[in-house]
Amino acid sequence: QEARQAMAREAEQLLQQEAQQFLEWWDSLEAVPTINQLRSSMESIRSEELQKALSRMGPDFSARERKVVEALSKGIINKILHTPVTQLRAPQTRQDRQQALRIVERLFNLELLFPLSRDERSFIRGVVFFDAGNINAEPEQYALLGETEPDFFDLRRSAGGGVRLITPLGVLRFEYGVKLDQRRGESPDRFDFSISGLF
Repeated sequence: QEARQAMAREAEQLLQQEAQQFLEWWDSLEAVPTINQLRSSMESIRSEELQKALSRMGPDFSARERKVVEALSKGIINKILHTPVTQLRAPQTRQDRQQALRIVERLFNLELLFPLSRDERSFIRGVVFFDAGNINAEPEQYALLGETEPDFFDLRRSAGGGVRLITPLGVLRFEYGVKLDQRRGESPDRFDFSISGLF
């Protein structure tokens, strides 16, 4: 009888530990949209700078050397992101996590996310954004195409909003954006749906 009671107490403790770990994991999902944005922003910068560097290397730069440089750039980004991502996902109070998320979003100029429910455990988020930017090629490429190189401050602008639904399978993103400087032949707006993974 005593042995069965001891086993029952041990099983109850294990269940409590597993439940606590699950709740901590579930709470950490709140950081996923910001982590995804941060990783996407870093990847965009990495890819752009890598292409600039490779274009300056010339034809003597072998395919193997290009792969090594690309792997190096990815390794650097992963090392940079490891600590902030780990800290954002670590067990902590909801207030502390939300404060950390706001700091990251401001530092890296990410989208503004806000809750759509008063329920603290709700994982439905609204998002609004304003984007301005451009991607310019090397001057030689414009010369080859017979095109005029755009001015550095010739930025394209867009704004919009959407809804993020955080699930254990990933983040469902429903977003609508409008081009603020629509040009002839371009569509005025765009609706986008995507599923991003959890990190």
